[in-house]
Amino acid sequence: MDIDYGDRTVEVAPFLASKYLITNAEFWYFVKAGGYEQPDYWDAESWSWVTENNIKHPKFWLPANGNYKYRAMFDEIDLPLDWPVEVIIMKQWLIVVGGVKIPV
Repeated sequence: MDIDYGDRTVEVAPFLASKYLITNAEFWYFVKAGGYEQPDYWDAESWSWVTENNIKHPKFWLPANGNYKYRAMFDEIDLPLDWPVEVIIMKQWLIVVGGVKIPV
């Protein structure tokens, strides 16, 4: 029980989820496949944000000679492909491209 907010019980339908986080390497495929250019992968509000702000890749990724660097707190380093990336959009891309079913 949460001291500040109490608790509640909800029923959740069965679902599958990956036990691994999505890595920069996996998300790189989404970016290279034009994921930031396909409105089908985005909800209306997110697509407006992408188009209005000319978003082409994650904020901490910096284009560099056909690849990406990673903007860390104090340095720019080669994109660490095995690091996890926090993404929601890849869910829809995996569903459309690969037929993967991922819970919302």
